[in-house]
Amino acid sequence: VLMACRAQDGGVLPVTRQWYRDGSMVRDGGAYRVMDDGLKICGARPETHAGLHTCRVSNRIGFTTKNFTLPPTSCTGMWVKEIQADGGIDQPHTTPPPSGSIAATAKPSQQCNDVIRTMQATIDAQARRMAELKTGMKKMEAAMRTEKSVLAERVAALSGNLTECGGKLRAASRQSSEQRSCCRQAAEADIKHSACQKLISRMRELMHGGGVSSI
Repeated sequence: VLMACRAQDGGVLPVTRQWYRDGSMVRDGGAYRVMDDGLKICGARPETHAGLHTCRVSNRIGFTTKNFTLPPTSCTGMWVKEIQADGGIDQPHTTPPPSGSIAATAKPSQQCNDVIRTMQATIDAQARRMAELKTGMKKMEAAMRTEKSVLAERVAALSGNLTECGGKLRAASRQSSEQRSCCRQAAEADIKHSACQKLISRMRELMHGGGVSSI
């Protein structure tokens, strides 16, 4: 990040520049590079270097300041390469400003705005997709409840049919038992009738053989 702070040529020399972050003086070293034409932050990160940076330019006539605001978040994780000052030149403090001014104008980053719009469009698309998924889930749940009700009715009908079939099978079993009993009785009657016929035939043979007249 480069925050440009330049004094115009032709002013009263010497000119002194001092930088402050949130009211504390910024010294050259570490990530900060204090240069003749501005302040450079090497490897700037929003979570580390965010805050209000102030450039104070002074000479023996007076001084003026310019503020640079680095937001706590950015669209890409790092700020744009050069930060412009926010607003016009501040009014002088107690004494007239030195001959010269801070060469900076307010100008938002088009790249950052494009990224923000793209991210917002993506978020909106995801929100619409989530709404569609929720609607689809509700329709599926309604269809599943309907199918469950239909299946329950079919199971109840099948259960009734099985009960009816069981009753018919038991009745058929009883009828079959009665038929078997009748068959046994008929067979026994046939056996007895056959035995009687044989006995009558034998008696007739005996009567004819012994000179006994038939009955």
